[in-house]
Amino acid sequence: MALELAKDNIRANIVAPGAIDTEMNKELRENKVELEKVIKRIPIGRVANANEVANVVEFLASDKASYVTGATFFVDGGMTLYPSFGTGEEHDIQKHGSRGNLSRNTTTN
Repeated sequence: MALELAKDNIRANIVAPGAIDTEMNKELRENKVELEKVIKRIPIGRVANANEVANVVEFLASDKASYVTGATFFVDGGMTLYPSFGTGEEHDIQKHGSRGNLSRNTTTN
C-alpha cells in the first residue's frame, strides 16, 4: 500500500500496540496473576497506557513524519524483541529489569 500511495504523497504506516491498559484488557486489572504473566514478557516491565500509543499515531500524522512511510512501529515495551514472544516463555527479570504493574506507568503527556 505504501508503494502505491507514495506517488501521491500519502504515507501508510502501521502501529502495532502490545499490552495496553484499555477496556479490551480490563481482565489484567482484575486478575493480578494474569497481569504478572504478561508483565514478565515485557522488557520495560509494565503495561502501557493508551496515550503512549496515541503519541506514536500523533507523530505519524504530523509533518514531523513527512518522510516516513511503509514502516511498522511496535509500541509494546520491547515484547517482540524476545525470541519467546508468542511462546509463553518469560524473559529473565533479573537480567533485563524489574516488573511493574498497571499503575507504575511513569509516562506523562
